[in-house]
Amino acid sequence: MSAKVVKRPNFQPKGVSRFVRTHRFEQSTHLNNMWNNASVNNTSAQNQNNNQSNKTVTLGVTSPISTAYPKPDDIQRTKELEKVLRDYGLFESDEELAHRMEVLSKINQLVKQWIKEISIKKNMPPSVAETVGGKIYTFGSYRLGVHTKGADIDTLCVAPRHIERTDFFSSFVELLRLQPEVQDLE
Repeated sequence: MSAKVVKRPNFQPKGVSRFVRTHRFEQSTHLNNMWNNASVNNTSAQNQNNNQSNKTVTLGVTSPISTAYPKPDDIQRTKELEKVLRDYGLFESDEELAHRMEVLSKINQLVKQWIKEISIKKNMPPSVAETVGGKIYTFGSYRLGVHTKGADIDTLCVAPRHIERTDFFSSFVELLRLQPEVQDLE
């Protein structure tokens, strides 16, 4: 088997100036450099000895605003802010947090059950359908730990490639409708 190399003429879309293309290239190069530097920083951070912990390592694109420890005044103001937020009822109780965990656990079970059922319907052997998996991930304010009382939980359902979006919006929605705990499903 041989590969054939085809040379194409330089193509410049109408209305796109050389400056715009160059600027986009410079932006992507800049982003790649930032990503590579962050990767190097992450790798070097993992390789550093615990004795060299005085060096600041930047994880991600931007560096921290400050690496200084909080002053006693900062700690006092943080406590005052937390008190005000508690007085306004913005923090969840332990029972509400436990309820969120139960809901996420139930949804995760439903996703795994649903993926198994759909896999079998798509002629996958039951022994294989048991192992294909699937998972839910949280994101947004809940994942960051900054959600307020009664806020939603943003979740992402990750399924094997043989499960399609149409499967999700048809059969999984029906499975949710069958659950007595589910309300206001649109």
